[in-house]
Amino acid sequence: DAVTNISAPELIGSFAETAPPEVQQAVRSTVVSLLGNLPPQLYDTSVASTGQNVASLMYSMQLTGYMFRNAEYRRSLVESLQRDGGDLCV
Repeated sequence: DAVTNISAPELIGSFAETAPPEVQQAVRSTVVSLLGNLPPQLYDTSVASTGQNVASLMYSMQLTGYMFRNAEYRRSLVESLQRDGGDLCV
């Protein structure tokens, strides 16, 4: 419900301001692989889609973002515990 109250430009802007660079790059790679990566010098590309397909893409990207955020959190936690407590096998 919260996603429907946020416009797409606001959502993308918020993501670009707050997401770690690794997550931003992963999202870029995901979008490029989904939409294709044609050289701009050779092709003018346009993408047409339905609202349902865009919603599915955003949902998929959101889940990917959660996965990367959890991985980043775990990495940060392990690094912090190793720094504070010596060796830690996780």
